[in-house]
Amino acid sequence: MFDIETPALQCEIGDWVMTQAVHQVSEWMKCGMDIQLSINVSSYQLDDINFTSRLRALLSQYKVPPSYVQIEILESSALELVERAQAVIERGFVA
Repeated sequence: MFDIETPALQCEIGDWVMTQAVHQVSEWMKCGMDIQLSINVSSYQLDDINFTSRLRALLSQYKVPPSYVQIEILESSALELVERAQAVIERGFVA
């Protein structure tokens, strides 16, 4: 049985979820639907220096404007993330 609390698995699952979410938004856009989507991310994902570049690449690949995706920090990670979340914002993922 897998322990999804491990950093590597959380990041792998999180990246898959993020890809699926952005793809789904693009499909909705193709159908003329104007739907925004929130994506929960873990502290491990935010710790990854490549998180914002991967998200930007997905948005570009699927032609989804950044304003259609809202990033939400998991509550379990929120307390330990205040400083790290600010660092992610400062790294440049502000739409």
